[in-house]
Amino acid sequence: MASSALTFDTATFGSSLSLRSLARTGSEISVHSRVRLGADNTYVAYSTFIELDNDNIPVLYDTVQVYADISGSAKRGITIKGDGGRLHGAWVADVAVSTSDRNLKNSIMPLYQTFHGRGGDTKDVSGGVSWVLRQLRPVSFKFNKGPEAKYSRYGFVAQELREVLPSLVRDIKGDGSEGHLAVVYQDLIALLTAAAQMLQEKVSKQEAKITRLEEQLVAVHEKLDMLLDLNAKRQERQMAV
Repeated sequence: MASSALTFDTATFGSSLSLRSLARTGSEISVHSRVRLGADNTYVAYSTFIELDNDNIPVLYDTVQVYADISGSAKRGITIKGDGGRLHGAWVADVAVSTSDRNLKNSIMPLYQTFHGRGGDTKDVSGGVSWVLRQLRPVSFKFNKGPEAKYSRYGFVAQELREVLPSLVRDIKGDGSEGHLAVVYQDLIALLTAAAQMLQEKVSKQEAKITRLEEQLVAVHEKLDMLLDLNAKRQERQMAV
């Protein structure tokens, strides 16, 4: 092209368009299906694809993915969708904050009520939480690949956890990659807190019971000492006679 080109209505190009240095558009540019902006291995890509959701219903996804050059190859770092996204690899955050406002929630109930009756124990209100904890299998492991593969990690196997706490396991789909299971680990904090509170309540009751027994034992010893003293005095009087 010459030094400048001006199009008022429609411009149609062939299989490719090459621009050197700078391209400037107005308030909006529309690209259908797929666009890629950036260098060879560091770029931002927009794409549209269809995947099956958890109910095997086809869903159309629009995603924006950010790739970065690592050792000469493009590695995906971020996938953004309309309903969320995914961070790939290892990320470091100075502060992580989760939304937890009461106004955003419904069906709120104490956790011991949620698990009441689990394991068959309907009498002990804390029995369900204790049963759930006993079913969990903490493990150590290493990831097959990625920046964390060289470290030993501690946690749970999602397939096993799903058998006990299915609501804590997510089937990750919709970003164009192979689906995997993920765990909402922060929810385990509430479970461990409930278990610790119930354990502390039992300990407090046991401590109170032990205190009462110790007081009763002291009273028994005092009475026994008094009886022994009376018996000793009686024997002294008998010997004096």
